[in-house]
Amino acid sequence: MPALQALDLCGSVLEYLTMGGVPQSSPTALTNIKSLNISSMSLRNIEEVSGAVYLITSCPKLQELTIECDPVDHIVEPVVQFLRAQSISYGALKLQRVHVSMYIGIEMEMEFMKFVGNLSLVGRCVHPYLMN
Repeated sequence: MPALQALDLCGSVLEYLTMGGVPQSSPTALTNIKSLNISSMSLRNIEEVSGAVYLITSCPKLQELTIECDPVDHIVEPVVQFLRAQSISYGALKLQRVHVSMYIGIEMEMEFMKFVGNLSLVGRCVHPYLMN
């Protein structure tokens, strides 16, 4: 059976990855993933953010990360605190390209970008969300 190299999923699925706690070891199915695409991720939802962090850090060969965030209109402090703790915990991946869209630059998004930036990032592309 060929190894899974790309994974596309919706952000709402992320909260189920860590249901019952973060697993002690990463699933072997994630070992060869080089490209991860997460659509409609809510940075307001701590379970989705936790699932995203778990998934991203469970893919040791991850090179390309694409995330489409849901628009955020207010800060959720527990998410900010969680992301701050993650930003100093990881840094071993070899991400080469990160593409984030629907980004407006509030604190939760900035903390998420710091986390991603700590993963040996070479290039990143951020597409802001323009509010009327």
